[in-house]
Amino acid sequence: MSAFKPRTGQQSMLYESPKFASIDIDTPADWDFAVVAARHLLEHA
Repeated sequence: MSAFKPRTGQQSMLYESPKFASIDIDTPADWDFAVVAARHLLEHA
């Protein structure tokens, strides 16, 4: 028996989401990009 067990389950799947739907904010530059993206989406909704 393996010492490692999957944390996500036996039937996990990957899903690629649109760029603007999932912005990682790890740095100040990432935050700035997220702010610009949010403003763009709000102005063009």
